Amino acid sequence: MEFLAPVIIVGCITYDIGSVSAAWFAAKARGIDLRIYGSGQLDFANAWMVLGDRVGALVFIADLLKAQLALGFAWFMSDSPWIAALACVCVVLGEILPVFHGFRGGRGTASTSGALLGVSPLTLVICATVALLISALTGRRDHAELIAILLMPGVAIFVGKGDVPLMVLTVLITAMLLYKRKELVDELLGIGKE
Repeated sequence: MEFLAPVIIVGCITYDIGSVSAAWFAAKARGIDLRIYGSGQLDFANAWMVLGDRVGALVFIADLLKAQLALGFAWFMSDSPWIAALACVCVVLGEILPVFHGFRGGRGTASTSGALLGVSPLTLVICATVALLISALTGRRDHAELIAILLMPGVAIFVGKGDVPLMVLTVLITAMLLYKRKELVDELLGIGKE
């Protein structure tokens, strides 16, 4: 019972933190809804495309910081690495399926970056480097991002050296990020083609 209260509190609060969309507020300030412009995502990439690079960068930073806030709250509530992992998963889930925005959110990239920055900076650096290199070599940003996502659990296993909470959170976050990129995954696998 003693462990259950922090799980419920941290899970709910960090999901709510993740559900606060910086992209939505940035677009609302300009009188538009990003869910009907550009890619339709409430994330930094769509804000960048529709509202400009400066706004997109600010949205990325805000989403990264909200993951840091969620992680800080988890560490305040408990020193358990499992609670920290829960916070990371819930803040990313909140960005992807935000309760405050009709469960139509972003793709989870910025909050995942913030979560990994807090629990495993080396995992973040390796995955981001892989994504940037592949994107620079191929010019296919989405495909590069997808490859980095797929590598994330393996990188976490290598970097974490048996850190089970880190491995579990990267597997769960990878599944969520792939869910948000289902169309891209289907396209690469040739699903739905005649």
